[in-house]
Amino acid sequence: MKEIKDISEIYYLSNGNGGLKMSDAEKKYGDVGPMKKAIVARKNIPEGTILTIDDLAYKRTTESSYLSQQDLLHLVGSKTKMNVTKDEIIDYNKVNYKFNVAETKQFFNNK
Repeated sequence: MKEIKDISEIYYLSNGNGGLKMSDAEKKYGDVGPMKKAIVARKNIPEGTILTIDDLAYKRTTESSYLSQQDLLHLVGSKTKMNVTKDEIIDYNKVNYKFNVAETKQFFNNK
């Protein structure tokens, strides 16, 4: 019984209290910017352009961006609301972004 109690105590302690606190360094590291690769315009993009993968690039910048690198594909297909200059960070404020629900039938074999 003592061994079960000891193992149970170890299990209980390993689960923690459910909280997750990040240090200031961890919070800063998670920010996409300064000197982290952000999503930018590969070239000058006029207002009203529907973005393609060829319009976007990852570059190190001195600015911060709230978009992560994984958000690049969310921007593809969006229309720009303004002119965007080469190397300028692109985010949802510069495009008419419409949330699209994934089409699930792509995952099924419908022969």
